[in-house]
Amino acid sequence: MAAVQTGWLPYIDWAGVYPYEFRYIGEIPAGQFTANPRLLQYERPIHALVSKILQRAKTEGFLGQDEDPETLVMMSHTYVYGVITKMLLGDLSRWSPGLSDREAARLAIELFVEKCCQPTPGERTCP
Repeated sequence: MAAVQTGWLPYIDWAGVYPYEFRYIGEIPAGQFTANPRLLQYERPIHALVSKILQRAKTEGFLGQDEDPETLVMMSHTYVYGVITKMLLGDLSRWSPGLSDREAARLAIELFVEKCCQPTPGERTCP
């Protein structure tokens, strides 16, 4: 599961370096986004990689057998987008005294991934 946890971290760093681009891309309506082959060429590999990692996690017992990796991809994307948006607004450090907004974003995402892969009783535990 470490691959899933660390897989989002470059996204946090990229958004921190390119906040305007992050916000701009995030505001593109879905119909326009999916009609743009150039944008899709970047999104599809990320989606495929996260799907593959989550499917592997399911196979190895880190996710319950009733978990749907595609739903988890959607849920993860939505959560990460929200955390990064709050990071860019400077609104995370007030909830995490002693941490910068970027550190708080990393912590929030690491904990989210950890909690999402909590096994059900009798299943493998997350490393």
